[in-house]
Amino acid sequence: MVTVPSRIPDPFQLRVNLSWKIQHGSVNRTRGFRIKFVDRFHKTRICFLYFLQDGYVPLDFKMKHWFHFWIHDWFRFGTQYFVSISTIPRHPIETNATNLLTSSKQMGFTTPEHPEISDADFSNCSYSAHQDASRWIGAFRDVIVWPWANKLVAVFVAAPPKYCFEAYRLRLNRYNMIEKEVVIHSSSLVSEQLGNTSIQYGNYTFDNVTPGVYSLLTETSKIFNVVHNEK
Repeated sequence: MVTVPSRIPDPFQLRVNLSWKIQHGSVNRTRGFRIKFVDRFHKTRICFLYFLQDGYVPLDFKMKHWFHFWIHDWFRFGTQYFVSISTIPRHPIETNATNLLTSSKQMGFTTPEHPEISDADFSNCSYSAHQDASRWIGAFRDVIVWPWANKLVAVFVAAPPKYCFEAYRLRLNRYNMIEKEVVIHSSSLVSEQLGNTSIQYGNYTFDNVTPGVYSLLTETSKIFNVVHNEK
């Protein structure tokens, strides 16, 4: 579960990432998956069908295969949910099987509290971090490429002060290699008022960026690729 900034309707939103795996030998008998989320408090639910592409053939039938799914704009802060995943088997004619087997798995989880709650209370940063700090992931607000000056400006969204992050690492990768890296301390962040919420940003200008395809990363996740073309 991660928290990312959004301008409407709330400065913050929840995004839930779901990963699961199935045993070797099961992929060729699986048509897809049925994913269901249930809000335990409000008794609401949402369902998704996740189908494997026709003709999908795993590279190694002896390996466990991982699948990933994410959703946002539906979850509430500080709420308990149940998630269940059920396999959708292929028709016996497709797999030469004699019966249809369906497996299901369910688990519960609780989303983080809203970042604005007790936002000014970060006096305990000297000895502990916020319990939801590990769930935070930033996002880039702007990435500006100046090809004539070989510069790249990155502006990222920082976590609320109560999460007690002391610094952020910003990396510019090229061909999966670190091209440039910088550490930006929390004291260098700038604040902007968005409605009734104060949002913090960090920014940095990378100089001498030669033309090419780059990956721009924050301390916690890869956000997107950047293409710098020579002008």
